Amino acid sequence: MAQPSEFVTGNVRAEMARHGVTQRLIAKAIGKTQQAVSYKLSGRSALTVDELQRIAALLGVPTAALLEAPTTNDERGMSASATGPTPLGVASPVESHPTP
Repeated sequence: MAQPSEFVTGNVRAEMARHGVTQRLIAKAIGKTQQAVSYKLSGRSALTVDELQRIAALLGVPTAALLEAPTTNDERGMSASATGPTPLGVASPVESHPTP
């Protein structure tokens, strides 16, 4: 399974693409340089909670949406089970009760 930082940055990149937001706009929103944002999105530097909240606000998505672990290969790389998105660390009812 991917490390949490990998799917968080993947979710951020997917939402950026979906909304046409550039690294330069993210940099302005979080008070960093475009190069710093590039480092953060590549995993060479960590995103802080405050930065994730600011990015989520810019993208118009809940911060929790950027933290969701992928469970399927949907187009965003985010979780999508039969019961909807699954927050990080919380099993969906389908996942928590294996079929005999």
